[in-house]
This record gives sequence, C-alpha cells and structure tokens, in this order.
Amino acid sequence: MEYTCVYQSGKQKQTWQGEIQLLHRDGSTIEAGISGRGTYFHVIVGRHCYGNYICIPNHDIGCEL
Repeated sequence: MEYTCVYQSGKQKQTWQGEIQLLHRDGSTIEAGISGRGTYFHVIVGRHCYGNYICIPNHDIGCEL
C-alpha cells in the first residue's frame, strides 16, 4: 500500500511518497515493512492478553499501545 506524507513548516511544504508492505500475518500479529524518503522500518504489531503492542526490532524499540 502506498501513502503520501505532507509536512508543513510555516509557508514551506514538503510532500513525499512511502509504502507499507505486509510481510506476514499470523492470527493477531502483523509483520510489515514501512518505507519512505530512503528510510525503512521493520515493524511487528500484535495483541497479547493485556492489550496491543508494537516492536521495531532494528531500533530495539517495543511498547504497549
């Protein structure tokens, strides 16, 4: 899936394209790649018995949502 980002600071406006690519889906867990402006994030989003979570393994980040 492609998306468009818009950032406006004062009168300056930047627009760029990005993409979300579904890599794997298993029950309540989704693994995806998100890219835009030369940056790529591998994300894992899912559900556990107390709520939802997101992890970004390449940056050692994970938290509940």
